[in-house]
Amino acid sequence: MSTKEYELPHDAIGREIGIISPHEFGDSEGFIIYFTDGTSLEIEDDPDCCEVRWMHTDDDLDYYAGSTLMGVELRDGPTVDGACGEVEETMFLLITTNLGVVTIAAHNNHNGYYGGISPRYTFKEKI
Repeated sequence: MSTKEYELPHDAIGREIGIISPHEFGDSEGFIIYFTDGTSLEIEDDPDCCEVRWMHTDDDLDYYAGSTLMGVELRDGPTVDGACGEVEETMFLLITTNLGVVTIAAHNNHNGYYGGISPRYTFKEKI
């Protein structure tokens, strides 16, 4: 299986979505979009030292089965200062389809030294 990483998932645009599924990637949580042609798009954000990263959505992911991926966009969310110098950053990942938009909240809880949210997209082609 060949794998390509992109800042934006250009190879995935226009493909029919089979299912969008939460997925654990080692120390972080993300999502995989499985396309009906056997390809997939992994969305993850690896933590650095002293960070906890996770992604979640309240959207009904089953609704988007059979839709076409039209784009992916990141939008800034709130940053909240916590106790003892901890910080929780939030960013919204918007997956646009012809049936509407899936909103995924990406979180990074860190010690104030490390920080930022920068999801990595990995497009995997079928063999």
